Amino acid sequence: MHAYSNSTEIFSQADLRRFARIMRYLCLLAGIGMISAAGRLAAQEPQPGALLKETERIIAGKIIQRGDFYEVELAPNSRVSIAVSKVSRLAVSREELYQFKCQSISRVGASSQAQWPVGDHFQLTRWCLVNDLLPQAAAHYAQVVERNADHPRVKQLGVELQQRLLHDEAFRQQSLLLQE
Repeated sequence: MHAYSNSTEIFSQADLRRFARIMRYLCLLAGIGMISAAGRLAAQEPQPGALLKETERIIAGKIIQRGDFYEVELAPNSRVSIAVSKVSRLAVSREELYQFKCQSISRVGASSQAQWPVGDHFQLTRWCLVNDLLPQAAAHYAQVVERNADHPRVKQLGVELQQRLLHDEAFRQQSLLLQE
């Protein structure tokens, strides 16, 4: 004889079958939900952003991480894959990476960029030119010229900056507005 007799059963056999059906249904729903969430993660949309490679080059576009690689959509039907281990920093924009770069060279005791050595501004001007940060390049170049305008390298850097600015559509449009 069992410890529970039929007369003292808490649940009837019909109740247990109904409970089993409900549990199967809930498990099925939970399983579908888990599959759906996994599908969303696998099919996650690339997000606009920028990454700083170890080489100090910024790559910007729509970024998604796939395993050990970042896939960057540079333009429609144009993608590159970069190993996560080759990326120094991931950010929302080029400007955020510029701020990171400035913070990484900020000196103790230098409360503003105006107090940085001219060499730091020179290097940042070059870095900004390479990474298409023209307004920031111009700002750092102004600091370089203010302190060492006659140096041949400074003059050459000025020519490079001027050429890049003249080829930049936004800059040309802005300079036309200023002339009017």
